[in-house]
Amino acid sequence: MLKKSLLKIRFGITVIKETRPIFLDEDVQAYFPDTQSVNQALRVLIALVPEKNSSIERKYI
Repeated sequence: MLKKSLLKIRFGITVIKETRPIFLDEDVQAYFPDTQSVNQALRVLIALVPEKNSSIERKYI
């Protein structure tokens, strides 16, 4: 089941963000203590993939 959370951003606009739990195997969990570390590692991997769509922003790295 998807969890939905509301985010209020500038100018009073409300954005509904759907969050989905991701389950890591125990051996992988040992390397990622929190959500931020998982996201950072994935962003590094994404940066290594040749760009296929120029509309994708790589603003996180």
